[in-house]
Amino acid sequence: VGEEAGWRGFAVEHLMRGGRGALPAASIVAAVWAGWHLPLFFLVASFQGFGPALLGGWLIGLLAGSVVLTWIYHGGRHSILLVAAWHTAFNLTAGTAATADLVAPVTSTLVMVAAAVIALRSLRSGRHGSRLA
Repeated sequence: VGEEAGWRGFAVEHLMRGGRGALPAASIVAAVWAGWHLPLFFLVASFQGFGPALLGGWLIGLLAGSVVLTWIYHGGRHSILLVAAWHTAFNLTAGTAATADLVAPVTSTLVMVAAAVIALRSLRSGRHGSRLA
């Protein structure tokens, strides 16, 4: 709950009140979120094994997750509990060692596709200035 209180509840809200649209706010939060995870690359063996391609995919997935979570946050009437539950479910589903070889890439791909659909719909409808379609 704490992480999402900061990312969506504070950062996205603050950025949008400052005049940024939902997509730019989600992108800025994704950049800061990536920095937040930077220590994992020094502490966690699975992160230490990332090569350039996997790192690129992880960054794209993080951006996609930020877009989807921002969309859920706005669609869920600014519910931090809702985005925290989704974030936890994603981490448990994609991060379980027994299913990581298949479930993690499939789950991440679905999040990326969902983010692309959300972003395209928002851009086409002109709603990217205030909220995501």
